[in-house]
Amino acid sequence: MLSILTKLVKLHGSLYELALSKTDIIKKGDLQGLEEMMKSEQKHILAIKQIDEERKAAVATLVAGQSRTAYSVTLSDCLPFFQKEEQDELLAVQNQLINQIKQLKEVNELNQQLIEQSLQFVNLSIDMILPEPQEITYNKRTQYDEPATSRSIFNSKA
Repeated sequence: MLSILTKLVKLHGSLYELALSKTDIIKKGDLQGLEEMMKSEQKHILAIKQIDEERKAAVATLVAGQSRTAYSVTLSDCLPFFQKEEQDELLAVQNQLINQIKQLKEVNELNQQLIEQSLQFVNLSIDMILPEPQEITYNKRTQYDEPATSRSIFNSKA
């Protein structure tokens, strides 16, 4: 169990480093770098999912004779199955993992805000390039009239 949690801490730490790099890439506006970074992140996420499946299997083995399922068991529930030294190590690694996840969440929230700001800037730029169409005369629309053309530069329908 300890080795599995240690692997999760390392992978989350690596993912955190990628998220920090992603922040710089977003600030630079490097779309190709952002795409490559996202591919690398997906590889890390896949590896984390695989290690998490190992963790679930280990927990299922620990609680095999009990009425609880592996999905509802916490690390605190597993501690009685280990020696005191192992319990201390598991709790320390658990705290590291919790801290890594908190840091990763903070950086991801920052990256999301930066991307939203970039999108707002792009929309503002488009609005400045494409001025509002002006109505020359007033005409009352009826249900049979064609809808007015939109200002989108993309030719697509939802």
